[in-house]
Amino acid sequence: VKFAGMTRATKVLKENRFKGNLISMLKELEYFIKYSIENKRPEFVSVLREEPRINYPWEAIRELAMNAVMHRAYNGNNSPIKFYEYSDRIEIDNPGNLYGKVNLENFPNETDYRNPNIAEIMLNLGYVNRFGSGVNTVSTLLEENKSNPAEFLLGDYTTFKVIVQNADVIESGTNDTAKSHNVIVNSNETGTNDDEAGTKSGTNENIDGTNNNGVGTNSGTNNDAQRKIAIIEMMKHNKRVSVTQISKSLNIPRRTLFRIIDILKSENRIKRVGDLKSGTWEVIE
Repeated sequence: VKFAGMTRATKVLKENRFKGNLISMLKELEYFIKYSIENKRPEFVSVLREEPRINYPWEAIRELAMNAVMHRAYNGNNSPIKFYEYSDRIEIDNPGNLYGKVNLENFPNETDYRNPNIAEIMLNLGYVNRFGSGVNTVSTLLEENKSNPAEFLLGDYTTFKVIVQNADVIESGTNDTAKSHNVIVNSNETGTNDDEAGTKSGTNENIDGTNNNGVGTNSGTNNDAQRKIAIIEMMKHNKRVSVTQISKSLNIPRRTLFRIIDILKSENRIKRVGDLKSGTWEVIE
């Protein structure tokens, strides 16, 4: 489904369904991604030169979609693979989380297969290049396109969710930190549901005064230690503050914010109370 805005409440621009036998479906899916996802526009570089600006490298999205087909849970699960394209990102939500030997600690370096026969067929037909290389391939393609790294959200044991941000709408100055962190494994929460991910207006109404530590959108001292202080202060002030609100208010890229939040949890300085959508932050003094 392609939406006009940043949430599912916005207008549906396009809807496609792929079903039937695996061979036919894979052909349709590959064709759709190749010719419907990637958009290019010229970007001014200098007086004499322009470069193409690409929203999503289609090969990266293809790799993620094919891996979703290969790894999804088919037995006893009627939920489809959900491929949602918003104005600022693509979300792929796949039934069935990490399987077998793969866990939060060794992902994506370990490989196991819920559907070995399907995996073998897709390899032989050329829909996957080689086993165990999918995430690394996606990371390389996104980095070459100057996109933010893919975010793998693995907190819900029933689904495997990945988010790829639209490189054409990434704000300047938010793509220069933690470039080496090509995979974000968010093992608990961090508010990436549709209701929060699309929040772009009114995010400062409950967080006045949180930049008094010198960690603001115009500060040049945004190192991890100062960011931790600012994040904790925001959580103290508003226990229901979303990751999107924190990211925008402190000008911290989401991938970097996920990493810092995980560090704060491991240091036992914060914890999440309740579920992903309606839970709250607790600051541990």
